[in-house]
Amino acid sequence: MIKPTLEANGSEWKGWHAYRRGLATNLKKLGVPDTTIQAILRHENVSTTQRFYIKTAHQDAMDAMRRFEEKLKCAADGELIVGKLLKRLELTIGLEPMTCRLRNDSALCMLL
Repeated sequence: MIKPTLEANGSEWKGWHAYRRGLATNLKKLGVPDTTIQAILRHENVSTTQRFYIKTAHQDAMDAMRRFEEKLKCAADGELIVGKLLKRLELTIGLEPMTCRLRNDSALCMLL
């Protein structure tokens, strides 16, 4: 039943392992906890589910970096506020200040 349905939609059956891996990955994208995915796949240990079945896609990594960039909250003039401790460290060991510049809607932070 699965194979003919996939073929009718232009997809190829890759086997049960690929099916389970895809299921785990899609459940994770929907926000299902790893332990629930573990139970659905009937794994004894959640680390098996996490290591071999839940795969993060490239887009997931890009979205995570965008969320991280938003948390940086770069100032309008491009300077990144690095905090008092880092500022003291910069002054103590003579590092140049860290700045943040916006480029293509993403924050690229670098030492100048």
